[in-house]
Amino acid sequence: GIEHRRFSIDDQPSAEEANGDLWGISSAQVTKGKDHVSEIFAEFELPLVADQPGFELLSLNLSGRAFKYDTVEDSDSVWKAGLNWQISPTLKLRATRGTSYRAPGLYELYIGNQTSFLAQAIIDPCVQWGQSTNEFLRANCAAIGIPDNYGGASASATIVTGGGAGVLKPETSRAFTAGIVLTPTETDFSIAVDYFRFEVNDQVDQLGAGAILGGCLAAPVFPNAFCDLFDRNPGNHPTAPYMITEVRDSFLNVNKQTVRGYDMLFRYEKELGIGKLEIEGQSTWTTEAVELLFDSEQEDGFNTDDRRGSIGNPKFVSNLRTALERGDWTYTWFIDYVDDTHSLTANPVFTYLGFPNAFRDIKAESRTYHGASVRYVQDKWDLLLGVNNLFDAEPPTISSGIGNSRYGNVPAFATQYDWYGRRVFMRFNYKF
Repeated sequence: GIEHRRFSIDDQPSAEEANGDLWGISSAQVTKGKDHVSEIFAEFELPLVADQPGFELLSLNLSGRAFKYDTVEDSDSVWKAGLNWQISPTLKLRATRGTSYRAPGLYELYIGNQTSFLAQAIIDPCVQWGQSTNEFLRANCAAIGIPDNYGGASASATIVTGGGAGVLKPETSRAFTAGIVLTPTETDFSIAVDYFRFEVNDQVDQLGAGAILGGCLAAPVFPNAFCDLFDRNPGNHPTAPYMITEVRDSFLNVNKQTVRGYDMLFRYEKELGIGKLEIEGQSTWTTEAVELLFDSEQEDGFNTDDRRGSIGNPKFVSNLRTALERGDWTYTWFIDYVDDTHSLTANPVFTYLGFPNAFRDIKAESRTYHGASVRYVQDKWDLLLGVNNLFDAEPPTISSGIGNSRYGNVPAFATQYDWYGRRVFMRFNYKF
């Protein structure tokens, strides 16, 4: 097939916003632009061999798309190839390889320069850094010459946001998966194991002013590329020494993100005298999790670009569901497991506010969550009643200064943990 699309954006702020006449309030400029894209695409499903020894079915799937955006200098294309080899009724091999593409959106390209304001105490990590337990922040703020009791300037920092027309590159990715599926005919058990590798390049993103300041000043490697995105007055400034004056938070391209590992899915079902038993589970082992914002890990402020095992990036997660179906009733038990994680940069023993050999918790321990439910089904309605986090397992805690952010002492971005504790749920469906 072929396709042509055109789209535009036209956002007109008020004259007062555009002229910066609103005291203490953000200003904004016109966001206006358009784009056209022309595409041609095709997909083929090709059976190659069938009903032969060792080749019950071998098939190949091919698809591709070529396109041209007006906002992108060169034309581009994406493709995908998939191979399925059913060797026998019990054994199957499969693999896919492909690419993807996303041109920057109109808002990301053409957003008119906007300004906003943040107080120094909110945005500057070096304010009162003498009270911080982050040894990197303490060392970096001291290296700049900022006093440990610095209270921040009275004026706010200006945050500037703008589009990336002429600078932003399209997002691209490459993906590869390969796996084996076993479905023995003499048993009620099946299992699939897949290897995966995904790489995303030049993702369009906006960091946020807080992440820019924290990425510069709280990083093991200092200075780094984050430090080029804001301006600070020198210490000898006559009226506002060390004040953060401007933070440039425009859209940019993230260098590379790569994740690699293995997925396993299994299922077992058996008719028993008391009903039908079903057991199914899924597990993921992550062997690589690279995040590279700039050209090197040192420019990111780190000595490694592999985040595998860091807080929020467990190496292993798994879930299991066991259900017994007996007439109109289904009884289910759930188990979810999250592997432990830890800080990749901090040491458990450190100097705390001048006191050596202090200890802190840099590890978020593993957690296992259990849940149970009962479901009753009739022709026109069904009722489900259950309990999540049956044993009221609390999320792990870490010490202050560990991890990007915390709620209390719980790592904020470790989303695998249960935040709410034991809770009951109910669902009722009725067919009219």
